[in-house]
Amino acid sequence: MKNWLKYKEGGKAEKDKVKNLAEFIRVVPEEGAYDIIQKRKDFIEALSKKKKNRIFTILKYAAVVTILLGASYYFNTISTNSIDNENTTVVHEEVAIVTLKMDDGSEIELDVKQVAEVRDKEKNLVSNQIKNSLIFDVAQEKEERKLVYNKISIPNGQQFKLTLSDGTKVHLNAGSSLRFPITFIPGLERTVYLDGEGYFDVVKNKEDAFVVNSNGAITRVYGTEFNITSYSTEVDTKIVLVEGSVGVKLEQTTGNSNQVMMRPSQLAHTTNSSKEIALSNVNTYYYTSWREGKLFFRGVKFKKIMQQLERHFGVDIDVAYTAILEDQFSASFSGETVEQILNFISNSTPFNYQLKGKKITINKP
Repeated sequence: MKNWLKYKEGGKAEKDKVKNLAEFIRVVPEEGAYDIIQKRKDFIEALSKKKKNRIFTILKYAAVVTILLGASYYFNTISTNSIDNENTTVVHEEVAIVTLKMDDGSEIELDVKQVAEVRDKEKNLVSNQIKNSLIFDVAQEKEERKLVYNKISIPNGQQFKLTLSDGTKVHLNAGSSLRFPITFIPGLERTVYLDGEGYFDVVKNKEDAFVVNSNGAITRVYGTEFNITSYSTEVDTKIVLVEGSVGVKLEQTTGNSNQVMMRPSQLAHTTNSSKEIALSNVNTYYYTSWREGKLFFRGVKFKKIMQQLERHFGVDIDVAYTAILEDQFSASFSGETVEQILNFISNSTPFNYQLKGKKITINKP
C-alpha cells in the first residue's frame, strides 16, 4: 500500500509543508496504536518559526496513513494544497429536498430553509417544521389508538432532525431514511425502522421499550443515547452506545437469550451474512461527530471514503482508477470542501479527477 505523505524526521519536503501551514489540525489516532506527542511538538515548534508577513492562500489538512504490516503504524503529517480549477466545475449549493411519505401513500417535499406546518391531504396538522427539523405533537400520543407510519427520506448532502411524539430526538445523516409512527400508543413497543445512519436520544419509558430495526439488527432500549449506522447498500451494521444500556440481537434469532447487552462506549458490529454480534470498546466521538459536520476516517479503504464523501457532499463519484480502491487511510476533516479533500489525497496518493456539476471521476495519474 502506498504511504499517505510519508513522515521523515527533518526531511526538507516536510519542513516546507509545515512552513506554509497556518493552523495545526490534530489527526485522531487509533487508541494505543502509536505515540504522536513528539511529532506534534515538532510541528508546533515549526509553526512558531513561520514568517508572519508572508502572504499566500492556504488550505489546511491533516492525515495519517495506516500501514498493515503485521501491526498498524500511524503517522501525523500536514500538507498545503491549491485547487486547480482547470477542467473543474464548482458544485453550486442547491436546496436539498427532504421527502415525507405519508401512510396513505402521498408525499410531501420539505424545503429545509422554511418554517411551516406540515398537513396531510385532509389538511390535518401532522407536525411543525422548523427548517431542517420536524416536531410531532406529544399530546396526540394519548388520543391515537392506531399506529400510522410515515417515512422520511434524507438526500445526500443533507442532515435532518426529528422529535417524535414521545419526545425522542433523532438526528439523521445524509442518505438515510426512517419509518416511524406519527404517534406512539401506550402499552406497545415504540418501534421504528432505520436505513442509513441516525443518532437517537430516547425518552425513558420503563413500560414501553424503544426498538430500532436497522436492516435486521434489532436494538431495544428504554431510555438512552446511541448511534446506528446501517445503510442497506452496505454490508455492515454498527451500533455505538453513548450512554445508558441497550440490548442488540439479529432479526432471525428468537428469544432474549440471543440478545447482546451493551455498555457505554461499546460498539456492536454485525454484517448481512453474519450470525454473530461482535462487541468492542471505542471512542464514541469517532462515530457521532458527523452531527457536527466532521469526517473521521480510521483505517478506512479508499472506496469507503468515496462513499462517505458522496453522502456528505451530495455528489456522485466514479472511481475509474481501481488500483487505489483497497488502500487504507486515517484522517479527520472539518469544514473542507470536497475539492480540498480530493486535492489533499491526490497530493500524496497520486490520481487525477474531474468534477463537472455534481459528477466526479477519479482517473489514473
